[in-house]
Amino acid sequence: WGHFIGDMARYRDPAEHEAWLKRDPIPNFGARLLEWGVASESDLAQIQEAADAEMDEAVEFGRASPFPDVSELTADVYSGGRP
Repeated sequence: WGHFIGDMARYRDPAEHEAWLKRDPIPNFGARLLEWGVASESDLAQIQEAADAEMDEAVEFGRASPFPDVSELTADVYSGGRP
């Protein structure tokens, strides 16, 4: 994916994309934990399941929440209050 779900990143070189995937810290750290004997495949799967559940819960919370009032549009965006 590119910058958003509708961006298929056709402008990127597939080789560059693959090179960056190999540097992804999450699977690389999982591989190190396995290599060092600190975690098992089962441990990593449980961690992933917990993270997935937390993300699903956050998405559902956002979908169930009302849209903010327009008066709050710039709240916490500018350091000095309203522009």
